[in-house]
Amino acid sequence: MANIIIAFPKLEEAEKIKKLFLYNGYYVDTVCTTGDQVLASADRLGSGVIVCGYCLADTTYLRISEDKPAGFEMLLITGRAHALECQENGIMCLVSPFRGMDLVRSLEVLIQNVESKRRRARRKPTQRNEREQKLIDDAKLLLIEKNNMTEQESHRYLQKNAMDQGLSLVEYSRIVLEIMYRE
Repeated sequence: MANIIIAFPKLEEAEKIKKLFLYNGYYVDTVCTTGDQVLASADRLGSGVIVCGYCLADTTYLRISEDKPAGFEMLLITGRAHALECQENGIMCLVSPFRGMDLVRSLEVLIQNVESKRRRARRKPTQRNEREQKLIDDAKLLLIEKNNMTEQESHRYLQKNAMDQGLSLVEYSRIVLEIMYRE
């Protein structure tokens, strides 16, 4: 489940929205009244959804939008006068007045966006530094020499066993090298 931060200049407004989310099964991590609180919470949580008003005690939504971690989506609740501005800045906007279920549905859309980003990030292959790549290559070469494997077979062997043991390819390669050099 995505982390949720609610930020409004008046604590009472934020608490009403929090109750609505809780009633609909969404846990709210933090309620804030300043932009600094929002950004500190966002840095701590890493990803999620920020639901906020146009202005907070110390800043506007725009600074929060620019400074928030990349893993966060933002839902701005504002009046008609500012709706066009937030859309031009690529921020989802809910124009007040609105129905409670409109707010919940907007939150659901943003949560799906956050989850989708998180899944895509997990699927991205990890970038290895030269030292890590050398460890993997050395382990593959050792397997090729000692066990008469092809490069593809040795790589597949390392991958499968690393996954079976819940280790990264680099960690498992290090283990293979330690064991093979001991023998």
